[in-house]
Amino acid sequence: MPLLQQASAHMPPHIVHIVGDDIGWNDLGISNPSMLTPNIDQLANDGIKLEYFYAAKECAPSRTSIMTGRTPFKYGYYQNPSDDGGVPLNYTMIPTVLKAQGYSTHAVGKWHAGFRTANHTPTYRGFDSFLGYWHWGEEYTSHIFPPYYKQAKCRGVDFTNATGSQLEPLLHRGAGVQSSKLFVTEVERILATRQPSQPLYLYLAFQNAHDPYEHAPPELVAQYSHEANLMRRNFSAIVSDMDRAIGAVVKLLEAAAMWQDTVLWFNSDNGAELPFADQSSCNSACHTTACCGGAGNNAPLRGGKFTVWEGGIRSRSFVYTKSLDLLPKTRRGSTWRGLSHVSDLFATFAHLSGAPARDSAETDGYNLWPALREGGSSPRQELLHQPLNMFWNVSCTPADLSNPFTPSCGAAFTQWPYKLIIGFAGDNRTVVPPHLTAGAAGASPTSSRTACAEQPCLFDISSDPTESHDIAQSHPGLLAKLHGRLLQLSVPEALPQPADALTPNPSDKECSKVVETGAWQPWEAADLDHEL
Repeated sequence: MPLLQQASAHMPPHIVHIVGDDIGWNDLGISNPSMLTPNIDQLANDGIKLEYFYAAKECAPSRTSIMTGRTPFKYGYYQNPSDDGGVPLNYTMIPTVLKAQGYSTHAVGKWHAGFRTANHTPTYRGFDSFLGYWHWGEEYTSHIFPPYYKQAKCRGVDFTNATGSQLEPLLHRGAGVQSSKLFVTEVERILATRQPSQPLYLYLAFQNAHDPYEHAPPELVAQYSHEANLMRRNFSAIVSDMDRAIGAVVKLLEAAAMWQDTVLWFNSDNGAELPFADQSSCNSACHTTACCGGAGNNAPLRGGKFTVWEGGIRSRSFVYTKSLDLLPKTRRGSTWRGLSHVSDLFATFAHLSGAPARDSAETDGYNLWPALREGGSSPRQELLHQPLNMFWNVSCTPADLSNPFTPSCGAAFTQWPYKLIIGFAGDNRTVVPPHLTAGAAGASPTSSRTACAEQPCLFDISSDPTESHDIAQSHPGLLAKLHGRLLQLSVPEALPQPADALTPNPSDKECSKVVETGAWQPWEAADLDHEL
């Protein structure tokens, strides 16, 4: 029986895609009992957990890959771009595909896929509505970008409500309210006003748990009073706040009689931020991200966000549906160990909607649903994490070298189960809470600048997930084979997008718009895409 007939006699399943921000490998209760995430834990434990699900090393490449189904560097996303970047308009995004299948399509939360022109924003790219923010982050309750700890050429509210061609900056609505509460309220509005005969695609991209961590809900912070590290305490509360919001969304779907026919997919956009290796500026006088770095937990994986170590690119992910037609009872509570990537969600969601199979010219991803449903092997056998070409040639720039997060400037490629790293892979520490400071018990005291930079590294990820045993020297033939394939897959198709800076540096024209309106909004009328 066709999937659509199995799911419902009338329509395909609702698709709710929830993206957590900078959630580490060990930041959920499913692996870490000290984390209070009961709603997520129940969904993950009753659904299918994906053991080898990968994202990019930072936010925007992952999120745009979800939307386009493409490997990010193909449209110039080698790293987070500046505000002058954006996904070229000739790339079809998943809401457009689902809309053609009759779905209502709504985006709530973080966008980070371009807003230079209105044409780059969600409601011009297939979404019926959008409520959220454009940038990589903002303050959780004031919704100001950049956050207070960043130097700023200009500051303003980054919170927009959009329907169709109308983009309305919300200067006062939501001021003083946690973004998670605002997002749940918007989901409630969407469900209350939707047509019951129409399937729903909801892209819910939480701010949690991106920095800054200072405005965590106090009642949740109190639950982590045992955490000695203040930043870790706040970070953990922010993760629990996301869990609480996810529980509220599930209840709303149940109340709307939609839960039985909903597929809920969760993943993080990358690993968690590590604390800076140099903690000399982190003290009682300055206990913010600017001085201390991050507070996430990727253990036992090595590295974190901004690196191509497993801790930076391996993402917690699970899928849940109550429908026995979509997912047999025998698959519930299982762990799927196939190789998978954020770009695979495009083809997977398209399949669930009943859309025609996407060909290789339209997506780099694979439809994972048959393998998940049957417990079969992955259709994906290789994955380019970071390319090696004329634009990304493993040379660290001065900006890379001065960045206290110690980002990667190397290339990485997996041909299952072997992972090749060429060039500096980024901060290679394994940092274990509760002591989230360099040199503390359970944490590697220093970050090596030479690991994989002087000669390539090769790891068997299936048997060595912590990347502790480099087998490059004992497998020269395999090393050469993977190197050749890496080069084949790295041929550029677009110029690099303009890179973001550690300190935001918007153009005078963009800042003029912020000063004029008090909010971040599109400032260019025409589009200049970055194509070769």
